[in-house]
Amino acid sequence: MAFPWHMKVHPKEEKELRRAILDFYGILNVFTTLVIIPTVVCWLGHAYRYNFVVIGQEHRKKTIYSRLARFVYLSHWYLGRPLFRARWLGSRKSWLLGTLWVGFMGFMNISDTGDDYFHLTKRLGHIATSLLPAQYLLSSRFILQQTSILSYQTHETLNKSHRWLGRTVYTLLTFHGILYTNYFVTTDRIYRLLHWDVIFGLLGMIIMNTIFITSLPRYRRVAYKAFFSVHQLLSILVLPVAWFHVYDTRRYILLAGAVYVVDRVGRHLLTRELKVKITAVSSTALDLRGTAGWMVADTAESKAKKVAAGSHFYIYVPSMARSRGNPFTLSSVDENGEVKFLVRVREGFTRELKESADMSLSMMMEGPYGIAKVFPGFGWFDSFLFVTGGIGITMTLSVLRELVVDIEESERVEEKVGVRFVWAVGGTDDAAWPLSELLRAGPTRCRPEVDIYISNSKEEGDRKGGDGEEGEEEERPSMELDELVGEDSQSLLPTTEPTHYHHRPATNNDNHNDNHNGRITKEEEKKKMEKEIESLRYRYARTQITPRIQTGRPDLTRISDEFCRDHSKGRIGVFVCGPEGMGLDVRRTLERYYTESVIWVWDERFGP
Repeated sequence: MAFPWHMKVHPKEEKELRRAILDFYGILNVFTTLVIIPTVVCWLGHAYRYNFVVIGQEHRKKTIYSRLARFVYLSHWYLGRPLFRARWLGSRKSWLLGTLWVGFMGFMNISDTGDDYFHLTKRLGHIATSLLPAQYLLSSRFILQQTSILSYQTHETLNKSHRWLGRTVYTLLTFHGILYTNYFVTTDRIYRLLHWDVIFGLLGMIIMNTIFITSLPRYRRVAYKAFFSVHQLLSILVLPVAWFHVYDTRRYILLAGAVYVVDRVGRHLLTRELKVKITAVSSTALDLRGTAGWMVADTAESKAKKVAAGSHFYIYVPSMARSRGNPFTLSSVDENGEVKFLVRVREGFTRELKESADMSLSMMMEGPYGIAKVFPGFGWFDSFLFVTGGIGITMTLSVLRELVVDIEESERVEEKVGVRFVWAVGGTDDAAWPLSELLRAGPTRCRPEVDIYISNSKEEGDRKGGDGEEGEEEERPSMELDELVGEDSQSLLPTTEPTHYHHRPATNNDNHNDNHNGRITKEEEKKKMEKEIESLRYRYARTQITPRIQTGRPDLTRISDEFCRDHSKGRIGVFVCGPEGMGLDVRRTLERYYTESVIWVWDERFGP
C-alpha cells in the first residue's frame, strides 16, 4: 500500500490557506481541552453528587436531571469495573475514554490534510504544542486545588490524566520529528539540520525524550529524586526552546507559561514557615508539632479551624539536603493552632528528620491540599467505612475524629450512624501511634467499631508514599495485601536464624535440633507478641474508642461486604488510604452494592 501523503510544492496562496487551517485546529484543540472537557468534568461531578441529595426522598418527584444524575452514577461504577474481568487490562472507563481520545486526536491531526505530506507533518507538531497549556494545567496543584470545588478533582486524582496527556504530546512530537527527518534525508537537505529552527527542534526532541525516559514507572520508583529534579528543570526549559523553534505556536507557549507562572505564584502564597519540635513516637514514627495560628479563624462565638481534616501539606526543610517538598498529611490541629504531623521513618528525608529527634527546626509548608473541597460533607452520609494501611492512618484518623465531633454536635447519635475503622499495621510499636490522638478526642457518645490488624512484619511496605520518600526505596509489595495473603497469624511470626555455624556435615540429629530450636523460637515469639498485644489493649482501654486488636491480614472483602449489607439502601462514605491493592480490594466488593446504595469513595495515595 502506497503512502497516502506526498511531498508537494505549493504556491503562496495555498500555503496561507494551510496556515489558516493549522491555526483553526490548534485553537479548536485548546478550546476543547481547556473549556469543553473541563465543563463536562464539572457537570459529571455535580451530577454524581446530586444522587446523595435525592436518595431517601421517594416522595420527591423525579426530574429529568435526577434521572440523568442516576445514570451518571451507575455509569461511573459500571465503567470502573475491569475489562473482561481481567484487572491487568484496565477498567472499562480507561478503554472507553482512551478510544474516544485516540479518535479525537486522529481527527485533529488528519482532518483536512488531504495528501499533503508537509501539512500532516506540521499538523502533528502544531497539535502537540497546543496541548501544552492543558498539560501544564494538569500539573499545577494550586490551580487544581482552587477549582476543585467546581470539578471535584484534585491534583492527585488528575495525575494519571497528566501522564497520559504527556505521552500523547511525546508521541505526536516524535512522529513530527521522524517525518521531517525523513524529508531531509530523502531530498538531500541534510544541511537544514544546521539551521537554527531545526537545531531548536532537535534540542526540543532531546528534552522530550529525556522527560519520557525518566518518567517511566520503573525509573520513577528506583530514582524518584532524579526523576523529580529532571522533570522540574526540563518542563521549564522546553518552553523557550519551543518558542524559538517555530513562530506560529507561540500563542500556546505563552498560555502554557502563564499557567505555570500563576501556579508558582499561588504556591508561593500558600507557603508559610513553621517551627516544629521533633519527637520520636516509636522506632518507626516521628511526631512533628508546632503552632500555626493562621490555621484557626476567630469568630464571635469560638475559634474555627480553617484547614479541613485529611488535608496534606508539602513540607520543605531548607537545612536538610534530601528535603524536596514531600507531601505529609496533617494529623490534627486544635483550637489554639497547634498542628501535628505523624511521619513514617523510611530512608532519605525522613531518616534525616529522625536524626534531628528532640530538636526544633524551621520548615516551609505549602498547602493545604487534598480532600478539603472535594468531600461533600458528613451530613450527606448515613454510614462511614475507613480502611487504612500503615502511616495512611494520619489521613483517616483525622477524618474520623472530625466525624465524631460532627455527629456529636449535630445530634446524630440517636440515628445510629454506622462507623467502622479498619487499620492494618506492621507491628505493636506502630499500632500505638494513634493513642495520643484518641486520648485527646475526649468523652463521646459516638462509638465507632475500630479493628487493628497487626502483622508483626518487619518488611512493612507502606506504599502510600505521602508520609515519607516517594519511591526512593526499591519497590516491594505492601505488607497488608501481599505478604499476608493466605497466611494465618502463626505463620506471620518472624523466625530467628542461628548466628553461628560449624563447618561439618549435617546429621539427622542436627536437623532434629534445628527443627526443635525453630519451634521454641516460634513459641517464644508468639508469647512475646501476645504480651505486647495485651499491653496495647490495656493502653487503648484509657481511650473512649476501644479497638479490637487482632493478628494477621484483614479480610477486606469480608469486612466491606458485611458493612455494605448492614447499611444497604443508604448513603455510604468510604475512605481508603494505603497501598493501591487495598483500594482495589475494597472497590471490588463495593461494586456489588452500588445499585442498592449510593456510595462515595475517596482513595488517597501518593508516590510514583
